[in-house]
Amino acid sequence: PDGWISWARYRAFLDALGSADAGYDRAEERAVLRRGLAALPERERRIVLLRYARDLSQREIALEIGISQMH
Repeated sequence: PDGWISWARYRAFLDALGSADAGYDRAEERAVLRRGLAALPERERRIVLLRYARDLSQREIALEIGISQMH
């Protein structure tokens, strides 16, 4: 009632203020990734998405795109 809090509560308060939001780093990574993908030519962007979003192998991507897997 006098406006004071215990040292433990004060430390917990400071720790909460200074702690990073777990979702913040992921949001930042997604924003960077989105910008990077947008900078790629359409075919390269499609290849990256087929590899990492659909988990296709090089061979499967080559068949899907219609190019040599060594291209």
